[in-house]
Amino acid sequence: MGCPLGRFFAPFISLSYPSEPSHILAGRRRFFRCGNESLRYNSSKEDEPMRCDLHVHTAFSADCDTPIEGYCTRAIELGMSYLCFTDHMDTNPLDYGTGYYDPQAFFDAVAPLQKKYADKLTILAGVEFAEPHMHPEQLAEFQKYPYDMIIGSIHWVGDLFPTRMMREGIPHMAYTDGYWREIYCAARHGGFHTLGHMDFPKRYFGETPPDMDLLAEAMKLLLKNGSVIEINTSALRNNCREPMPGLTLLQLYKEVGGTHVTVGSDAHFVKDLSAHNEVAKDLMAKVGLKEAVFVKGKLVEV
Repeated sequence: MGCPLGRFFAPFISLSYPSEPSHILAGRRRFFRCGNESLRYNSSKEDEPMRCDLHVHTAFSADCDTPIEGYCTRAIELGMSYLCFTDHMDTNPLDYGTGYYDPQAFFDAVAPLQKKYADKLTILAGVEFAEPHMHPEQLAEFQKYPYDMIIGSIHWVGDLFPTRMMREGIPHMAYTDGYWREIYCAARHGGFHTLGHMDFPKRYFGETPPDMDLLAEAMKLLLKNGSVIEINTSALRNNCREPMPGLTLLQLYKEVGGTHVTVGSDAHFVKDLSAHNEVAKDLMAKVGLKEAVFVKGKLVEV
């Protein structure tokens, strides 16, 4: 399948946010360096990492029925600074979620909550766009909406999806070999801000070593197109030892010039919001990467 070159529409600029809300400034003041491994803050109640969750699903995703506002109140309880809703824009005709997502309804629901909680939480509007390189016209339409961040992700490889394969006993190599090629094609195309759950097959099949040379080239293309990668912690809720990606791939990302990552729980339930955030923090510190969020398409280091 082809990999047409695409244009990255949203500018990628590292900046300091000039007039940050009080909950962001308070979070920055609480930071201090703890040894050489992790970044933590002092709290009168508990000592826990500052939290930003940039991969959260709501009832606007076909596979989720969780209302948006419950996440907002939980995020405030956790002392989070940024929360980004990133519902599925499914694209494969075989996916039951294709055609479900309504971007205008999503924005209509998010806007009042952004105002309601503005002094306590920065709520960002995002979307998880599946197989972006295979649907360039649809992607271009979505880039016209005022999303803060677009996640590019690979779920399907042709007509193969992991849950179907497990159900039907199809060998995982039929999926994983093609998956890494799709990652390369998506990276080459660009048009999104962060690449979601880079080693997605791990969630279902365990460790599936990629072609490291191919993946290194994919990472270079991501960086060239102004994208970063995501540390997705959902694998840790699925009996995996590491998030997606883990230490080895994060080290490769650093080696090819990567400096920033986003962090997301991939939560579909309020209880999973920001789950295992501390694991992502520890990996970032170990590898030497910095956490970022995207606000109106621009990278903001946190």
